[in-house]
Amino acid sequence: VDAVLVAYGGTDAVDFVNQFVDFGLADKIDFLAGSSFGDAGVLAEVGEHMDGTVGGSIYSSSLTHPEFLEFDAAFREIEDRPSTLFAENFYRAFKWIALATEEMDGNIDDVDAWREALQNTEFVAPAGAVKFDEYHNPVQDTYLNRVEYVDDEWINTVFETVPEVGQYWTFDPDEFDAALPFGRDNPSCPP
Repeated sequence: VDAVLVAYGGTDAVDFVNQFVDFGLADKIDFLAGSSFGDAGVLAEVGEHMDGTVGGSIYSSSLTHPEFLEFDAAFREIEDRPSTLFAENFYRAFKWIALATEEMDGNIDDVDAWREALQNTEFVAPAGAVKFDEYHNPVQDTYLNRVEYVDDEWINTVFETVPEVGQYWTFDPDEFDAALPFGRDNPSCPP
């Protein structure tokens, strides 16, 4: 195989990498990282075995905009380690709720009005600008990352940003929904 796509996160990811090393495969097969596999918590434990790993995520440890720098500094002060995808996502979700609730002056009794306020709330989260699409799914930048050792830490460094990725990204929603689901026979692979 050319590479192994790993979607594990947390201790499962750490165990997987350690077992990969124990089996003598780490120098023979590259990893491709799912969002949680390349997260800061995993890299802190086994980053030296993931050097050069490429992956995609809605988060990266090398972002430079003020909202990320402030969030990461606050997280480091409390936890004494880099911020993570999961910490940012929880922060983002609660900020979305707080901003929509503030728009409603705290009166969320009218559920339909509160949902509309939530749907129309846009802001810059630590990972970048976020909003909802017409299908009520988040639209945000997605980062293509590479694991590197920077300033005595294993981190994801952004090498490409794909802006405003939503549920359907650049695909026509009707065509996308009409397509056969991915599976063993779709898409077909050449022999």
